[in-house]
Amino acid sequence: MSKKAQKTYNLPTSFLNILPPEERDVYEDYFNCEATKQIRKKLVEYYGKQIDGSYLKSEKESKYEYPAWSEYQADAIGYRRAMREILKLLN
Repeated sequence: MSKKAQKTYNLPTSFLNILPPEERDVYEDYFNCEATKQIRKKLVEYYGKQIDGSYLKSEKESKYEYPAWSEYQADAIGYRRAMREILKLLN
């Protein structure tokens, strides 16, 4: 199949790469069905709120007094990064 004729998938390439080629269209259909779109929309809202809550929590609880302050900050950043990765998969 030439590059121009290839189907463009909405699913992330990293997810498509773990699927056998013959199953990609089926999962693309699952991903784009109306019920799944509604669930994805709600999950995007949920994880967006989780990220916002993480920012608010880290601003509210400075933890400067703890020797492991930098580890708390790194953990909060890693949590938000993971949530953004989930959002990328859902969008």
